[in-house]
This record gives sequence, structure tokens and C-alpha cells, in this order.
Amino acid sequence: MTGRHFRIAAIGILFGVTTGFGQTAPAGNGGVSVSQAWEANNPAKRGESNRIGGGSVTRDKYVIYWESRVEPATPPMAQSFSTRAVTDDSPAIHRIMIDNSGRTYFGYDVVVEALPEPHAYRVTFTPMNMPGTTLQGLLKGSEVNWGGVAPPRFPAPRTVHSDEIVEVELLTNPATKQKILDYISIQEPGRPVLGFVEASRFANRDFSYPTGDAHDITSNDVQMHIQSPRISINGKFEESTASRSDIANGVFIWLYIPNRGRIVLSLGPHADLGFRRIGEVRGTSLQFTLGSDKFTMTSASEIAPGTAAFNLYVLQQSNWKPTYPFADVNALNIGAVNRFDALDK
Repeated sequence: MTGRHFRIAAIGILFGVTTGFGQTAPAGNGGVSVSQAWEANNPAKRGESNRIGGGSVTRDKYVIYWESRVEPATPPMAQSFSTRAVTDDSPAIHRIMIDNSGRTYFGYDVVVEALPEPHAYRVTFTPMNMPGTTLQGLLKGSEVNWGGVAPPRFPAPRTVHSDEIVEVELLTNPATKQKILDYISIQEPGRPVLGFVEASRFANRDFSYPTGDAHDITSNDVQMHIQSPRISINGKFEESTASRSDIANGVFIWLYIPNRGRIVLSLGPHADLGFRRIGEVRGTSLQFTLGSDKFTMTSASEIAPGTAAFNLYVLQQSNWKPTYPFADVNALNIGAVNRFDALDK
């Protein structure tokens, strides 16, 4: 992966495993190459990554979200390419990618174990071990004349925490230098809050993680959307945000964090107001750094419009405290406005 991924390290974990598309397992037609899944039009054109699949699997103690991307986005994947997650009675979740036109498939298994430490999970990647009958159903018949791409070298089992972004580099097309990657996030299952019907509406959270260099959005007046925010500071999950059902929509999203004052977020530069570019928004996640503190927030839905990653501009008002009626100065507060002068100074 390129050097720009150092930014991901602030909110996730990088796995660097890869295999060439020409490497096939000795099953079926060993000469079949998954490169047939790629359209060869305009191979010189390059762009940001493109989403080619995604979903989630819910277990008793966790939800695992996944999103597959091809990077760069062009040439595009052929329409015959598909990807999905399959579950059965085993603890493993089977991830499979299928090129129907090339009669080639690739997959891996991932096992997640909830650890005694809150919001911590043990993640293990292994070669796919899907029951034959299930595989035949996905391949629409017999495995004969299908080629299985050899699995990459998987990393050793490791511990990840809730809302960290795990990147798994899966396949590389030697002709176009494109890569297929999975982005994975593990979270605790949704819990409805007794007495508040609205809180249960967001038990099923979205997951999205656009890649590519973050860049300025074209307008300073585009709203962000925060839904059921969850916050980690320096890798430690803020328990007070575990069951929040807040919704905030606005050009300026503000957070009050005890002992840190109010933090105002914007997609536009607003240099005249004192905002600094110290963070990024990627799909359902955002992160920024203030001094030695690293903040990560996830939302139950996409934060910014569009499919790219964006720069995030931040203003900290260290001495600010909420003064509105019944405000709890010892708890996180969140709000939004469309005009900066509408903020309570």
C-alpha cells in the first residue's frame, strides 16, 4: 500500500497481504485467471477506489461490517463479478468473490472472538473452508471447470477494538496494478434503550470507508450528518456514547466533551474563523487530532455526502461549557447549526 495510508493508522489497523491474480489453486481449470473479471478499457486512466460490495453479519456478541473496494477505480470491474459473506453453523464467516464469466472464485474465512476487555475482539483470518454443497450453490452447479485463486499470506491472529478499521489487501491485477481490498469494522450488537422507542431504530448501523487522498469538499455549505455517534479518545472507547441515539445535521457539528470544551467540526476551511485542517471524514467514520489526543467518531450512517474521503476542519473552544437549561456539564453533548454565528458563544 502507498504511504498515504499512515493516516488510517490513527483509526485502524493495516494488514498488508496480497496475491497475484494469476496464482490459481490446482482445482478445476488451473489455467483460468481471475483477471477475466476486469474490463480492459482505458487501462491508463486511474482514479480513487470504487465500492464493489459490502454488508454485515450479526452474531450474539458482535456485528462485523465489511466493504470491498477496487483501487484505483478504473478500469471498472466486469458486471459478472460479485462478492458476499456466507454463514453456517461454524464460527467462521466465509467471504467469497466470484467471477462468473471467468469461472473463477476466491475466498477467505474470518473468525471473531469477543474478549473479556470491553469492545475488544480477537480476529483470525484463514483460507476459506466452506462446505462443498454451499460452494456449489454459489457457483451455480459443480465446482468442475472452476478455478480457485490461491489465498494470500494471512496475518497472525490479533486484537482489534470496536470501530477500528481493518484493511485486508486480497488480490492484485498485474496488468492494471489494481487491487481488491476488504475494509472491516467490528462493533458490539445494537441494544434498544428501554423507554425510548427511537433509540432502537439505529440498532443496524451502516458502514462505509472510502479510500484515496482526502480533499476539500467543493462547498463550505454542505451539511454533515451524525447519527448515534460513538467516540473513542486515544483508542479508549467512551462508554457514555455506547447507547446514544442523537442526530445532528448541519454545516457545523459541535461536540462538548468534559474537560476539553467544545469542538466544532466542518467540511469547509473557514480559515477566517480559526478552523484548522487536522482530520478526515471517511464514510461513516471521522478522526482528528488535537495536541496529543486522537479522536475517532463513528456514525450509524454516512457523515458526508458523496463517495470520497474529505478533509475535516476543526476549531476547539477550550473554555466553553453548555449553559442551556438542564445541561449536564459532565456528559458529552452534541449539536449542529448551519451558520457559525448561530453558535452559542
